[in-house]
Amino acid sequence: DSSDWYPFKQKEIMIGCLIAGCTRTLMTRKTYNHIQVVLRMCDIELPSWKTVQTAKTKLQKISHCKKSTSQSIIGNPMTTVSIQGLLTQELGNPIVTKYLEYYPEKNIYKLSQSEKWLHQYSRDLCAQMTRVEDKCFYIYESAQIIDRNVVVPIYFYNKGNKLYAKVCKLNVVVLPSSMVEISISGEKNFYSSNLKEILAEDFWKPYQK
Repeated sequence: DSSDWYPFKQKEIMIGCLIAGCTRTLMTRKTYNHIQVVLRMCDIELPSWKTVQTAKTKLQKISHCKKSTSQSIIGNPMTTVSIQGLLTQELGNPIVTKYLEYYPEKNIYKLSQSEKWLHQYSRDLCAQMTRVEDKCFYIYESAQIIDRNVVVPIYFYNKGNKLYAKVCKLNVVVLPSSMVEISISGEKNFYSSNLKEILAEDFWKPYQK
């Protein structure tokens, strides 16, 4: 049954990929063909080199692993794997992710924490969202908290063993034309008095526009 060897079509293709090697154990096509001929004398049929390369390409697509080839300063071919791709896989690994910290800490007490993680990075590098009771809340998107006030989260961070948010309130102005103008403070300083600290668990639901 080919499904027993998924994502390979059959066992022989998997064996061929293992023999051809990867990263630092890569084998040349000439050496692979030589082994293929030797094993054929023992009535063992390995798939062709092209079949092996096709299977490897399929594996890379399934794992979203991008590779690039280049030459070293002495002319040797080199193959590298995308760091971004590797990190993406690790973030999705349940064995690894439980040891990772996704939010900066306000009360700094260990070397893995730093003031810059808390508020000195650009907004696209900061923690973007949190999840409370199956609802997602994002920075710069209005949300309603349990006291029914509408706020806009600016920062998410840990303090002690709990997740907090720095939020600002909406400024609502009724215009003479009976229209309503809604704005938020442009203040982004983490320590600004315009930002209020609340527990992330106090978020109730995303505010419906």
